[in-house]
Amino acid sequence: MLISADTIVLRKIIYGESSLIVRLFSRDNGKISVMAKGARRPKSNFSSILEPMNLINIQYIYKNSRKIQLLKSADLNENLINIRDDFNSLQHGLTIVDIMDKATIEGDSSELLYRLCKSTLVSLNFQKGHCSLIFTFFLIQLSIHSGFMPHLKQCSECFNKLDDAIVDLTSGNFYCRSCSKSSKKLITKDAINLFEILSKTHINNIYSIKYNSESLVVLNSFLDWYLGFHINSTMNLKSIKMLRDITNG
Repeated sequence: MLISADTIVLRKIIYGESSLIVRLFSRDNGKISVMAKGARRPKSNFSSILEPMNLINIQYIYKNSRKIQLLKSADLNENLINIRDDFNSLQHGLTIVDIMDKATIEGDSSELLYRLCKSTLVSLNFQKGHCSLIFTFFLIQLSIHSGFMPHLKQCSECFNKLDDAIVDLTSGNFYCRSCSKSSKKLITKDAINLFEILSKTHINNIYSIKYNSESLVVLNSFLDWYLGFHINSTMNLKSIKMLRDITNG
């Protein structure tokens, strides 16, 4: 059966002498793997199209009996050339598709996650001065759409409103200072406020948000840990560590 799909390229893997196995996230079918035969040959039309972060339309031959489908054709839907021309945008974009690859399973469709990833990459393409904020938005929305959004409004034990929060690294629960336990990470009041704003704001409107850089660093540190706590495959992800080393100096 021939299927046409709008997809985002997540990763490509060299296979044999001239082919590639490509993992993509599709709008209708979630993550899929396809074999691009001859894609590494000099005259192949696939070579530049099957790059991570590219937004492409593909046609592939689907057989239920195999895990890797056969790619028939691929065309660019949108050219995000500005991401590749800016080192900071490039690192954030590659980390986003790496997280999508690790955080999703094949065949588990989610149009919301597809739209989130696409809109984030498009924003990076046009808003290179806001890379860190865009990436933070992505992490928050990923937690929401994946069903583990952190609830930072009240203490898990006494249920009082949280000004700042102590997260228990064993249980993942949030406590006030009076109820906090061992093995903890502090989330400041400013970081909580920024989280609340980003969780409710459309990506096109986040650039007018006023925040201080310290609160963004604190929030990102928490979100990095929180993502790994809920999705083991993203824990200690090299791309995230490299990104933080670059952005935090």
